[in-house]
Amino acid sequence: MLKNYLKIALRDIGRHKGYTFINVAGLATGLATCLLIALFVQHKLRYDRFFPDADRTYRLLQTNEEERYVRTPTGLAQALGEHFPEVEDVTALLPFNRRLFARNEDRFYVDDVFHVDAQFFDVFPFALRRGHPETALDAPGRMVITQDFAEQLFGEADPIGQVLLYQNEMPYEVTGVLEAIPSNTHLRFNALLSLTDDQRAWRYGTEIQWQYSQDLTYAVLREDSDPAAFEQKLASFVAARRPDRLSPSGVALQPLTGIHLDQTPVRGELTPQSDVRYLYLFSAIAALILLIACINYMNLATARSAQRAREVGVRKTVGARRSQLMRQFLSESVLTALLALPLALVLIDLARPIVEHFAGETFVLPSWGIMGLAMLGIVLLVGLAGGSYPALSLSRFRPTQVLKGQTVGRSGHSGLFRQGLVVFQFAASILLALATLTTALQLRYMQSKQLGFDQEHVLTFAGYALYEQYDVLEAELLKQPRIQSVAFGPSPGLGRYVTTVTATAPEAGTEHDVSVLSVSEGYIETMGLEVVAGEPFLPSLSTDDEGAVVLNTSAVRLLGLEANPVGQRLRIAHRLRHRPDVYTVVGVVEDFHHASLHEPVRPVLFVPFEPNFVHQVLVRLTPGDLAGGVRAVEAVWDRLVPDQPLAYTFLDEAITRQYLAEQKLARLFRAFTTIALVLACLGLFGLAAYAAARRTKEIGIRKVLGASVTGIMMLLSKDFLRLILIAYTLAVPLTLAAMNGWLEQFAYRIEISWGIFLMAGLIALLVALLTVSYQAIRAALADPVKSLRYE
Repeated sequence: MLKNYLKIALRDIGRHKGYTFINVAGLATGLATCLLIALFVQHKLRYDRFFPDADRTYRLLQTNEEERYVRTPTGLAQALGEHFPEVEDVTALLPFNRRLFARNEDRFYVDDVFHVDAQFFDVFPFALRRGHPETALDAPGRMVITQDFAEQLFGEADPIGQVLLYQNEMPYEVTGVLEAIPSNTHLRFNALLSLTDDQRAWRYGTEIQWQYSQDLTYAVLREDSDPAAFEQKLASFVAARRPDRLSPSGVALQPLTGIHLDQTPVRGELTPQSDVRYLYLFSAIAALILLIACINYMNLATARSAQRAREVGVRKTVGARRSQLMRQFLSESVLTALLALPLALVLIDLARPIVEHFAGETFVLPSWGIMGLAMLGIVLLVGLAGGSYPALSLSRFRPTQVLKGQTVGRSGHSGLFRQGLVVFQFAASILLALATLTTALQLRYMQSKQLGFDQEHVLTFAGYALYEQYDVLEAELLKQPRIQSVAFGPSPGLGRYVTTVTATAPEAGTEHDVSVLSVSEGYIETMGLEVVAGEPFLPSLSTDDEGAVVLNTSAVRLLGLEANPVGQRLRIAHRLRHRPDVYTVVGVVEDFHHASLHEPVRPVLFVPFEPNFVHQVLVRLTPGDLAGGVRAVEAVWDRLVPDQPLAYTFLDEAITRQYLAEQKLARLFRAFTTIALVLACLGLFGLAAYAAARRTKEIGIRKVLGASVTGIMMLLSKDFLRLILIAYTLAVPLTLAAMNGWLEQFAYRIEISWGIFLMAGLIALLVALLTVSYQAIRAALADPVKSLRYE
């Protein structure tokens, strides 16, 4: 019986090649898209779960009432091991974005370098290709590098025993090479460096240094430990020892497996976090696209019901039962889905590098056995789902009606069901189109919004190599004609190097947490901040009892100084004890966005910078000859620091890069929306072809009676366009609710206007009209004589 089913199915597939192509192409595209999104979601959900004790591993965070910070006080790891028996293993690491290395005469920068203690591999047992985890980092001057980094530096040569000079100061010997690190971890690095004697003494030989938050601290709890009880005990421990004047004031646990998908932002995160709501969204999109592909099959199968009615009637007359007919039609559907599987695998192979490029990550694929079972299960599900309604509909025909030539499948429940499916298809497509437009407009808004400072033509680089010669660097740079001004301090718009302090206006008497930026005298002028009161500069830090401070308008309002801020005195509780406690307000600047647009404008205090601290260097170049300005900066740097290459970036480019997550989301939305529209149009194309074929004689008669081509086009198109308008009406309120929810995560956002909805509706209407018009024009231009002879 099964052989007979397959034979009949193959004959029907071969007899109707056009419909088969539409079905196979649609199902293959839907399957490929669904599986690709499944790989993406699975990759995100498995972040950091490959560690053996991942479920018992936690990262410690500093907290206050509003924010959480990834950096913890130096020495906290030692305290955990000494005072908490619940802790099985603990490690502290000190990450750097970019560090200088030298090999022979070559000097180069390496991104993502971690200083780690000897317990690192106890907590994070990354596999080593060469070397031993017990000894690779157990002494100063040792380093472990990734396989990619080893191949880049040493080629085919053995890296073990090779020596690299770090920061032009200390030699490090390569003692280990890691296996390929999975991309689904928040710990992304190129090199691990053992602690120096001084670093180890600082972290494991003294009390907790509460005023210096530098390390990332991770702990593995014992299996019988209660994380909630441990966190409460840790909070009491910290509260009893931390000085009251310091902020943030608390410590909390964060599960390792929840770091990447934590919906609450953490300041100073090593890698960008993802929002778990996006995974729900993409999963829903995958289901929608696969459902649209199944709907195409249902629509075309039920639309062709009249052509197969006589077959059903004959088979029932000779004794076929309804269950047998249902199995026949379901087998055809499953066979079509199986035919789509090889094409889907080809599409996955072609599209996966593109999706990985959009996502910015390389997917960790499951085993072929698991993938094969998953694919087979999805194919069977799609085949049964797509063929269920056609099987029920076709097997229900009565042989007496069919053999008498009575019309079936042209009206009633079958027609309404097909119309409902078309409405669903285009409602889903319009929803995705609206979401795509909204994300694109929000991204454009963030990239074009005025941030309150001038980000154009500003070159920025780290000044740690000259942190004791800032005055020399500034003087040499200002001699260059292509350089307008120079300043030292944090780069605005990026939210980095921000310290939280407690400030008090003596007259108000209330303490408030504010951000403090240590900047040079020309910082405010160089960055183009708008001065609204007082002076735009800060004198250098002196040894006097009082210092000078400039506030932004948010800080003025927070501290209750609106009446006359200039000349007021503030008491500031600093982490740095050698700074003065009392400051005089010498100026006020308009609010500006120090961090990204995900965050609201913060109250900010500008205090004089200290020359013996590392600062970012900001150089404003003369417009019109940026390349010449860059060469001038490089020439000055090479004279002052001949043993280090200059690593710089432009401020506006750095600000744009922090919206990569939104850019990736917009690209993925565009891709998925295009796929959904193409699939919906494939089904609409097939239905339009069937409708034109079913009304061939009617069209011939109308043409003989004088109907125009335009009139016939409108006749065949109006029903479909009416369905698109219904779909649009249903999609608009759903999209409005969904996108307003998404936009709530931005402190500064667009307002969704009716222009967005109008544009999406016009796109869907135009695409549908073009799809239907091809078949309508073809039918309208057909020879009426041939049409009247059509059977």
